[in-house]
Amino acid sequence: MNIVVLKRELAAELFGQAADMSASAPADQPDLCEGVNAVAQAHSLGFDCAWVTRKRGGYADTWRARHDEGCEIIAMALIKDRVPVF
Repeated sequence: MNIVVLKRELAAELFGQAADMSASAPADQPDLCEGVNAVAQAHSLGFDCAWVTRKRGGYADTWRARHDEGCEIIAMALIKDRVPVF
């Protein structure tokens, strides 16, 4: 089974472009990448953030918040580059 994972280098490039729009510190960006990937994988498999918590530890609210913030940064970068976001 192939799972597409947002690589840290690609994420660093994307977050670097959106750095002026993000309130996150650079140290938070890898956590946001992992949050976006982990929750997206869980959703694709039909699970929720509680599944991510069981697999990776931590708290479901924290994973959900990282996922939401990471997706907002990605959406802002896409909008900045005039890519339609639905």
